[in-house]
Amino acid sequence: MIDTSDAVQDEFTQVVLCLKNQQPLARPVVIMVHEDNCPACATGKDNLRALAEDGYRGKVDFYLSTFHTFQGLYPSPEVEVIPTQLLFDCQGSLQLLATGASVEQLRKALEGIFPAH
Repeated sequence: MIDTSDAVQDEFTQVVLCLKNQQPLARPVVIMVHEDNCPACATGKDNLRALAEDGYRGKVDFYLSTFHTFQGLYPSPEVEVIPTQLLFDCQGSLQLLATGASVEQLRKALEGIFPAH
C-alpha cells in the first residue's frame, strides 16, 4: 500500500486522469491524503492498512498521496484537512470525503458498495 515505486506512482497518475476525465475505473479507489510528519496521518495510515487487510485489498485499490501531490494532480474535490480519505466508485463518483484518522466512515461506505463483505 505504501509503495513509492515509479510503477505505482504511474498507476496512481492514471487513476487520477480517469477521475479528472470522468472515465470508469477498474475497481473502487481509496485515496488517503496525508503528510509525512503528521502524527494523525500515521495513525490514519495504520487504520487504512488494517481496513485493507480486513478483506478489501482484493476489491479496492488503495493509494496514499501527500497533500501537495494530490493538489497538483487533482485539485477537486478540495482537500483542506489532513488526513483525508476519499472513496471513488467504479464510475469515478466520489462516494466519501472523510477527515481524520478514523476509517469507520470509510468502512461503512465500503460496506455500501460491497454489502456481502
